Amino acid sequence: MSTDPDLAGLCAWQPWCDEAARSAPGVPGVYVFRLTGLARERIKCESDLVYIGCAENLNARLEQHRLVRADKEDKGYQLTRVTKEVGGLQVAYKTFCTANEANSFEWLLLHQFALDHIELPPLNDQKPGKVYKRAFEALQKLHPSLRPVELWQIRKRFGAD
Repeated sequence: MSTDPDLAGLCAWQPWCDEAARSAPGVPGVYVFRLTGLARERIKCESDLVYIGCAENLNARLEQHRLVRADKEDKGYQLTRVTKEVGGLQVAYKTFCTANEANSFEWLLLHQFALDHIELPPLNDQKPGKVYKRAFEALQKLHPSLRPVELWQIRKRFGAD
């Protein structure tokens, strides 16, 4: 049984290909890759999600993920390997008015995935501290009136310390 974060509001899933990247809008957003019709066992439960990402410009970022750098140290290389060695991928995304809103939504998805599976999606960096730091920086920008004690309480609630 697959248990994944609430993906409500994402556009329809589409096969990962050049057209999917080209057709994405050039606005801030969060994008998610999943295996086509295949859930994999995680530490806890199963999931078909392989990557959750965020971009200031969805079109540019997804186009970037279609390329493979010579050093093979990029998301494009990882996605290509998954497609060739494991199976097809699909992508879906959700747009936002600002990059801060997109960052906050990405953090919520990653946080929920980590709570559900005791790990991040396989192609996400397994460094939750980095994710939390970015999320709280975005939270401070969205809500500058929050006092430090309120931010600390939020961090504690989500287990960020």
